[in-house]
Amino acid sequence: MYQPRSLPPELKADLQAEQFQILRTQVPILYAVLTINTCILGFSIHGLAPVSLSIVAPACFLGLIAIRAIMWLFRRNLQPDPARIGRYLTNTTLVAALVALALGIWGVALLESTMGDKPFVPLFMALGSVACSFCLASLPRAAFATIILATMPVIVWLLFSGLPVQISTGLNLLLIFGLILRLVIHQYDYLVDRVITHAQVRSLAYADPLTKLPNRTLFAQRLDQSLREAERLHGHVGLVVLDVDHFKTVNDAMGHAAGDALLQEISARLLRAMPANGTVARLGGDEFAIILPGLVAAPARIDLVHAMLRGLDQPMLFEGQLVNASVSAGAAMWPADGSDAESLLKSADLALYAAKARGGGAIRGFAPAMRQGVERRTAMLSEARTALKEDRIFPFYQPKIRLMTGEVVGFEALLRWHHPQRGMQLPETIRAALEDNEFAAQLTDRMMDLVFADMRDWLQAGVSFGKIALNGAPADFLRGAFADRLLGRLERFDVPASLIELEVTESVFFGQLAESVGRTLKTLSAAGATIALDDFGTGYASLSHLKQFPVDVLKIDRSFVSKLTDGRDEEDAAIVGAVLNLAQNLGIMTVAEGIETQAQAAYLRRKGCDLGQGYLFSHAVPTTRVPELIDCRYPPHITDERGAAAFADRTAAPAA
Repeated sequence: MYQPRSLPPELKADLQAEQFQILRTQVPILYAVLTINTCILGFSIHGLAPVSLSIVAPACFLGLIAIRAIMWLFRRNLQPDPARIGRYLTNTTLVAALVALALGIWGVALLESTMGDKPFVPLFMALGSVACSFCLASLPRAAFATIILATMPVIVWLLFSGLPVQISTGLNLLLIFGLILRLVIHQYDYLVDRVITHAQVRSLAYADPLTKLPNRTLFAQRLDQSLREAERLHGHVGLVVLDVDHFKTVNDAMGHAAGDALLQEISARLLRAMPANGTVARLGGDEFAIILPGLVAAPARIDLVHAMLRGLDQPMLFEGQLVNASVSAGAAMWPADGSDAESLLKSADLALYAAKARGGGAIRGFAPAMRQGVERRTAMLSEARTALKEDRIFPFYQPKIRLMTGEVVGFEALLRWHHPQRGMQLPETIRAALEDNEFAAQLTDRMMDLVFADMRDWLQAGVSFGKIALNGAPADFLRGAFADRLLGRLERFDVPASLIELEVTESVFFGQLAESVGRTLKTLSAAGATIALDDFGTGYASLSHLKQFPVDVLKIDRSFVSKLTDGRDEEDAAIVGAVLNLAQNLGIMTVAEGIETQAQAAYLRRKGCDLGQGYLFSHAVPTTRVPELIDCRYPPHITDERGAAAFADRTAAPAA
């Protein structure tokens, strides 16, 4: 019997699905041919053959055909799974073999009776077998069984009958059925080739070309299928959305080849950790998704997600360099976190956003409160976008005071924006925009234009404002060419770089960003700009960074300053003292932020801190008030709170 071509399991399932669909259209024709052929043959031999062969046998066949036809009517609208399709095809082959064998026995019995000299008997057998074979051509074993078991007994009888006419008839039938079998093989090969071609086309349409994982289109189909199956079985479906942390940094610092290699490595790790019934897909860029069908409880979901992602953050070696492979993940479960595929995906995305807000490398499950957070974030981004578009971004300036003399030696430029109803607003009200790389870089560019324009005007007016400090966000360095953008603007506004102080936080020194940050800071330092390390002591900076990068100023965070003299935390006072000693030994200037009491100012002055800023001296003020603040001098000899309050009243600005 013909052996079908060997196919991989996934293509075998596709082939069986094609065979099933073809048989669904051919089965009615098959039943009709068998019914007509049996009826005509029965009528033709009625009265010429025994009743058992001319009436009983045809009636049995017609009864079997009716039963199979009724079963087909009930099943014709079903959409069976691959396992059921396989069983259906096997049963169809067995039934075809049994029916064909019965036909063959009936034909030989007729020829052995008084019908041996009637040529229409083998003719009807041949025509019926030919029709059935073509109806079963998509299922070669069934077609072969029909021909061999139904016609070969008749052909053998004819060949050994000893009569020349019957022998020639048998030889002709043998030749005809040989050709028919060849046509069946050819049609089946064509079907297999079509399935393979469809699989190749589907691979191009549904597979990600880089990782070979299912793409977003196939992911959506499988998620819908999983949800339908879970609804039928009253189960649960887990969905995990992953994002590669700092992927753009890898591309910018090491090239797209490194980024592609990182995506391929993460894909391979996910596939190795994937449950047998799960699906991992690449949705685009550095975003992946995992479908976990058949879950039964939330604790099982969390444990499974942690188990899958364990070890995923191990660094990858690319061309002799280590590449970080950290990912953030958000998980959601159907039906608790979403009633359909779209809402479930949104819930998982919200959880992913919450995970990334922790700084990366985290896994978060969805919680309803996350929707409120996204609404707030969306509102912040919208307000920031409008403020940028309508030129409602303004720099305010907070003075820096030399603690030993009380003179104003410079200012820090702080972002403010104006709301049409709420008035001047602090940057915290659009915090989401400051955390968004694109918006943060745009805000920095706008602030540089405004601050440098103010500095140009003050220089032209002869105002001696000292140095103006600007904040550099990680997004500014991620965008690239930050030094060129800053120095180019200074040149356009005719402002010397020596009047600029760039404040950066410790977070910019880590990961693949460190190398580009180092080049940027060295370029600015060589041009005359001062580099300040902001919020020192709150992050992860090491002493090596003070040697590796051109740091001129250390800014002591307000969280330490606020506890200096109230007895709440002696450790903070020790930290401040250690930072001041370190800076003095390295020849680095120190600035204390958030000074609000005279006692704090006196303590810092005794410890040798160079500069201070905070509400004790002045809030941040608009551009127009900078010249009058320069003329103010904080009296260092005032030690009581009333004296400090009097000075603050003279230099006070609106609360924003």
